[in-house]
Amino acid sequence: MSGGSLEYAYSKIEYIADDVESQARTPLHKAFASHLRDVATALHYLEWVLSGDYGPGDEVESIRKVVDKTKEIQVVTENAYVALKELREALEK
Repeated sequence: MSGGSLEYAYSKIEYIADDVESQARTPLHKAFASHLRDVATALHYLEWVLSGDYGPGDEVESIRKVVDKTKEIQVVTENAYVALKELREALEK
């Protein structure tokens, strides 16, 4: 399979980044446009990994540019709490 697993969502984000940048009135607006471009790049890499065009792990660097380690740890911790709750419920039955 080639591309398309996320319906080329990255290209939509690129268009939005272009629009934000062209209408930017402050440095914060321009910084946000830059952030959107980074998100689009991460989506592109992820989509190609999910589609089998890139290998597993090829997306990591671009995703880490927009998602910090703290957020990753938060998600893993939340998943662990859910798993622990489900384990406790299963053991009580």
